Amino acid sequence: MVSISGAGGKRGLSRIGGTPLWRGRNPSGVKVRRITTVIAFITAWIAVKIFLKIVENYGFKHFGYYRILIGIIFLLIMR
Repeated sequence: MVSISGAGGKRGLSRIGGTPLWRGRNPSGVKVRRITTVIAFITAWIAVKIFLKIVENYGFKHFGYYRILIGIIFLLIMR
């Protein structure tokens, strides 16, 4: 999810005035990469912090059930 969020942020900021910013000719593309990197880092940090809090409160057993359930749902959707 974090990667998807970062990629979505990059895609959302990728066009200003119809010109792609990541092509290297536009120096503002560097700014976009920096912004999306910072956003991805903050999002990942928050996700890890929440995960550790959940594991601390409930243990790995419930996390395991959650992952199995998400895996089954994913497999059913991908059919």
